[in-house]
Amino acid sequence: MVDTETVVVGQKMSCMLRFYYQDSSISLTNIGVPELSGFAIKETSKLETGVAEIDGSQYRYAQWRWDMYPTKPGEFIIPAYNADYEIPSKDNNHLLGGFLFFMNNRVDRKRVYSNAATVKVLPLPHFDGEVHAVGSFEYISAAIKPGMAKEGEGMVLTLEIEGVGNLQAIATPKLKMPKALKYYDSNSAIILSTHADELPKKRFEFIVQGMQCGECEVPEQLFTYFDVERNAYVTLRTSPLAVSIMPGVTSAKKDTTPVVHVAKTPVAIEDDIADINMVGQWYPVAQRQPLPWWLFELLFLIPCFYIGYPIVLEKFIVLSGSSARLVRRRAFKQARKKIMYCIENNDTRMLHSTFMQLLQQCSQTSEICSIATMLRVRNMSDEHINQWNGFFERITHAAYAQSDNKNADELCRMAKQWLERLEKII
Repeated sequence: MVDTETVVVGQKMSCMLRFYYQDSSISLTNIGVPELSGFAIKETSKLETGVAEIDGSQYRYAQWRWDMYPTKPGEFIIPAYNADYEIPSKDNNHLLGGFLFFMNNRVDRKRVYSNAATVKVLPLPHFDGEVHAVGSFEYISAAIKPGMAKEGEGMVLTLEIEGVGNLQAIATPKLKMPKALKYYDSNSAIILSTHADELPKKRFEFIVQGMQCGECEVPEQLFTYFDVERNAYVTLRTSPLAVSIMPGVTSAKKDTTPVVHVAKTPVAIEDDIADINMVGQWYPVAQRQPLPWWLFELLFLIPCFYIGYPIVLEKFIVLSGSSARLVRRRAFKQARKKIMYCIENNDTRMLHSTFMQLLQQCSQTSEICSIATMLRVRNMSDEHINQWNGFFERITHAAYAQSDNKNADELCRMAKQWLERLEKII
């Protein structure tokens, strides 16, 4: 959507892209932006959401806003945008239940296109002078500090323009200055509005130097823009500024003190060098004792021992046959930390991956279908295995269904109980 279909070159156009949907389970993955030639596009706003009614039906929407400024006349077509989104698949009743959830492609990917928009850009009317901007501007102001300076000293002239338009495209204006004043471009900045009743500004700063003593005047500065509301050119003017230039150091009376010429005489070089002064700021310093060799070796071996100790310990555990117990202990320790995290944050999505990783590390296999067999080998009863299958289906659903789980506390508590039970039998 665009706020207007007929504009002039340089006029602001407000644009908006809106994506409507009713199913809250869809996931918007990508927005395809077409190429737009003949427009200066500004930064897109953050994502906005809301609810709208269309033909008696309620729709949710996600939208983005941005501004565009046409750079040349003509008739332009803004091509259609496209949106890629995903819908969860309805075929979730697999024979193997939750064991193969992660192996299925459980979403349908689709693409939808927006409408295209036609914009007619008109050229600006003829104007004999220089046009600085297009839009709606309130005023222009000028100030100079300090108002009194010496010859050659710098003064800062500030020029501010307030209004609505393409502020970034406004170039540094050329100032009207008398011959007694010389100026240099310094910098420019855009000042955004902080309240609803304020307008943004663009500020220009110049360095002004007085080249002659006396009273000078910075004449009024002009800013001409095309007013899109009045459909006419408007010129804003600043007030003249008075400055005083005083004599500087270069124009002061020169020093008339006569120069005395001193005859150059050769400097005598002493053959003998005097002893060093041992009093006052000079004092003798005792020589430092070198570091003992055994202490140097000890300090060198400490980091080597710190780095190599874990490697040596791991090799010893593998050779002694205790690696399986170490892996099991570490696996349950990591699983307990993750389950405590789920309990504290009321989050059940990590439970499935936690138990899958735990059982894989303990069984030294990556085959998911062997979980029930592994539990039956550990002498777990058929009733407990059925309970485990039901629990596993619930945590699999919580991990992949992307739905609100009202019984998150109960599911986390069951996960903690199953962890304690598995730790006793595995």
